[in-house]
Amino acid sequence: MEYAHRNLIVHRDLKPANILVNAEGVVKLLDFGTASLATRIDLTVTRMRMLTPRYASPEQLRGERLNIATDVFSLGIILFELLTGAWPFGNSNSVMLELRRAAGEASPEAPENALTQNACELRLMRGERLRSLLAGDLSAITLKALENDPSKRYARDGSGRWNDPEARP
Repeated sequence: MEYAHRNLIVHRDLKPANILVNAEGVVKLLDFGTASLATRIDLTVTRMRMLTPRYASPEQLRGERLNIATDVFSLGIILFELLTGAWPFGNSNSVMLELRRAAGEASPEAPENALTQNACELRLMRGERLRSLLAGDLSAITLKALENDPSKRYARDGSGRWNDPEARP
C-alpha cells in the first residue's frame, strides 16, 4: 500500500479478500481494478461506485472525492478486526448504523472493549491480558485510522513519511 500511496494511487476497495500473505510473510495487494489516481479532480462521477460497504470510509459511503485517507480508514477496519475479532462499529448488518457511518456520526468502539473470545483463543491468551496489550498505543493507532474526518487520519507529509495531523512538534 505504501508504494501505491507514494505514487498517489488509491485502492478504494481494501478488504481481507484483497490482501494475500504468502508463505514467506510477504504481503500482496490484489484487485487494483477499482483504483484511481488521487490527483484527478477533474473527473465527473457518473459510474456506479465500486466498494465493499463493510470496509468503506464515510466519504466513500457518501460518494465524495476519495484520497489516500480513504484507504487508511479501510486498513484501520482490517487492523481492528485482526486485533479483536470484531467489527469496530457494532452490528455490521445494521442499515441504521450504515446510515450513521455515512453521515460521519458512528464512532468505533475501543479495540480493548470489543475483544471477542475467539480472538483470545486464537492467541492463547486470557481476555484481561489481551485487553491490556490492546489498550494504549495499539488502540490509539487503530482509532486514529478510523477517524470519521479524513483530515484527522494519518497522512503523508511532504517527505513521504506518515504523520499524525494532530501531533504537535
